[in-house]
Amino acid sequence: MNVFEALHETPGALAVSAGDLEALFTRDDAVTALFFAGERDRTGESADVAVVLRELVRAHPGRLRAGLMEAADERKLKALFGVSTTPTLVFVRGRATLGAIERMKGWDHYAARVEELLAEPATLHAEATLQ
Repeated sequence: MNVFEALHETPGALAVSAGDLEALFTRDDAVTALFFAGERDRTGESADVAVVLRELVRAHPGRLRAGLMEAADERKLKALFGVSTTPTLVFVRGRATLGAIERMKGWDHYAARVEELLAEPATLHAEATLQ
């Protein structure tokens, strides 16, 4: 099993496609980290971020879940969420986009930033709507 398959097995992980956005937007019980992996077969950086995301979800059970982009819809969803670089994690609660972390960073950066994002009230920073 590769790291992407293992991430799909993480408790609470969601497969996200363009058609699933309304269901995702109605879920505001936890923050969802949308994982834009990009070229999964060509870069080790995406695999590293997948491992970090799995560990972040494990560290925050019930508060953070992984949202895994369906490869076929990733380009369309990148444009919707303003993602220009992969890998990127975009953190959302309901329709609110809380923030993003681009590329691979050190564990301390992820841990501190996720704590900040989980503490944010569910106010609308940017609304994503698929046209």
